Amino acid sequence: MYKIAIPTYNRYNSILAKTLALPLKSEVVYLFVANQEEYDSYEKTIPSDKYHKIVIGELGITNQRNFIRNYFDNGENIVCIDDDINRVVKWDGKKGHTTVENLDELFILSFNQLLRENLNLWGINSVANPFFMAGQTEFSKNLKFCVGCIFGFINDKTIILNPRCEGKEDYENTILSYSKVGGVLRMNWISVKQKAFNIGGLGGLQKRIESSKDSARYLLDTYPTFVSSIFKRKNGMTEIRLKRG
Repeated sequence: MYKIAIPTYNRYNSILAKTLALPLKSEVVYLFVANQEEYDSYEKTIPSDKYHKIVIGELGITNQRNFIRNYFDNGENIVCIDDDINRVVKWDGKKGHTTVENLDELFILSFNQLLRENLNLWGINSVANPFFMAGQTEFSKNLKFCVGCIFGFINDKTIILNPRCEGKEDYENTILSYSKVGGVLRMNWISVKQKAFNIGGLGGLQKRIESSKDSARYLLDTYPTFVSSIFKRKNGMTEIRLKRG
């Protein structure tokens, strides 16, 4: 069994049409909000049969993800999902990618594989592009980025993971998990469809551009063993390149 944690901020009017419209088992869904005002807005807007519990956590995605780890019991299987996911997709041969209809089966498969490999973190492909997903049907265990939109972990509190990088905490989470247990599990044939820079969440494009620059520099300076370089995209975002694990 597993539990689903959805950190969410100021998206009580859109989450029903996105993440909460996915085929999730509502009895294991926990919504993590920033404060009492947010709690009241979500409780008033979201039907109670769409989730198990609303939890007041902390403001900021890094703080919230660290709060989630501390909230759940040691040994629990946790799936973290962003609040603005439109579809989960898989590479499907000549069809390109198709929608994953059974997420429960996918999550169980991932946690079972974690146990077999004695690893702690699983993730998905960060790019929902059939060209990059083509032919990838196996789990990888080397150092590959596990994007924060959907990932899962076994909550092992003997492994100290405390990401501090607000703009790229998912990169830091990947690096920390890899360094602690020697690998991360990634389903390279799975990705998501979501619209970048939605209202709510981390904010708009300009805020993310500024944050990405500081975060990339922090990761390069802090983890030189795992980060090879930083570069800037055409949209102004600064990114990092991970070394091959």
